[in-house]
Parts: sequence; C-alpha cells; structure tokens
Amino acid sequence: MDELKLSSMASKTLLRSKLNRSLRDIPALPTVVMQVLRETNNPDASAAKVESIVLKDQALTTQILRVVNSSYYGLAGQVSSVSQAILVLGLQQIRNLVLSVAASSSYVSESRCHDDILKRFWQHAFATATTTQVLRQFKPVASREAEALYVGGLIHDIGRLFLCSQFEEPYVRVFQLVEEREITTEAAELEVFGMTHSEVGHELAKAWLFPEPLSSIIGKHEGPFDENTPSY
Repeated sequence: MDELKLSSMASKTLLRSKLNRSLRDIPALPTVVMQVLRETNNPDASAAKVESIVLKDQALTTQILRVVNSSYYGLAGQVSSVSQAILVLGLQQIRNLVLSVAASSSYVSESRCHDDILKRFWQHAFATATTTQVLRQFKPVASREAEALYVGGLIHDIGRLFLCSQFEEPYVRVFQLVEEREITTEAAELEVFGMTHSEVGHELAKAWLFPEPLSSIIGKHEGPFDENTPSY
C-alpha cells in the first residue's frame, strides 16, 4: 500500500473520530421547542399559549415568519405575526414548522457552502413533505402516521446540514467526488466520512429523542428498500 493511500486512510480515520465526537456532543433542542411540542400534543392545545411560547424566542419567531411568507405557501408578505401564522396554517402545521426550523437551525454557518445547502434543504424538504400528503390519496394512512411522514419529509436531510456546517471543507470534497466520479452523494459521504448523511441524521434524531417512526424515516430515507422495510 503506497504512502498516498495510507495518508488517505489516516485522514479518514481522524475525520470519523471527530465526527463521532461531534455526534456525542449534540446540543438538546431549545426549551421553547420542547414546550411547543408538549402544548400541541395536548388535546386541549391553545393557540394563544403556543403563540406565547414561540414569542419567547425571537430568532425562532423570525425564522417561522420567514418560512411562512415564502413562495411555498403563497403568502409572501401577508403574514406579519405568529398569531396570524397559526390562524392561517393551524396548530399542527405550526408545530411541524417549529420542529423543522429548530432542527435545521441548530447548525448554522456563515459559509457559502452552508447557505447553498440550507436553500436546497428547504426546497427539497417542502417538496418531499408535500409529496407525502399527495401520496396519502393513493395509500391512506392513520393521521399519526401521516404526521410522522410529513415531519420526516421536512427534516429527513438534517444530517446533511450537520455535516456541511460542522465539516465544511470535507463536505466540499463530497461535492467534488460526486462530480468527478459521477457517484451518488451517499457513496461520496461514505468515502470521505465513513458515514452517510442519513446515518448522521439518525444519530441526531436519537439524541433529540424523536419518536421512533420519525427517527426511522430520517435514518432510512435513502434505502435500500425491500418488502421488510417498515412502512410509516
């Protein structure tokens, strides 16, 4: 084995060690987010109470209003308050947004790499979440399962955000390998990190105590799929 291969293996081993340490040190979701989740899980959930909780976190409030006013919802410039957002979207949609915004904002960076990934993340996330609702017309599922599918669609790529924000330079190498060798992103991630973004996302979901169906969606969304794969 030549020195170049040895150097590459050593570099990959070191990077995997750093990745494992980063995953062990995952911060908890903000208290505000956990309060919103608890309140919206309450059969007697109050819109006013949810609003008061969200308003405790100015950054979260700003991010929610930014997303609600995006072209995806067709409400650009029309929603100016959390109470209005709740009125338009409903408590469950607001809960979904709080969870997905908080998860995707846990790792931020000023880098162009992260900005590009974040933009792609939201575009792909909304498209995926919407698709789960369309597919319900062809395969009816219980409301709780549909909820897991929708939220899973919103944050299934959270592992990609983690890798890009925490390991920017190595993730740029992932992009390069995809273009140079015409391989999948997952194959490139395995070569660079020894883990895929799905596996990293699953570790994040477990650390944040997400329900098992949601953790499973995040961890298995890239497959492989067969008849034994659980359906949610």
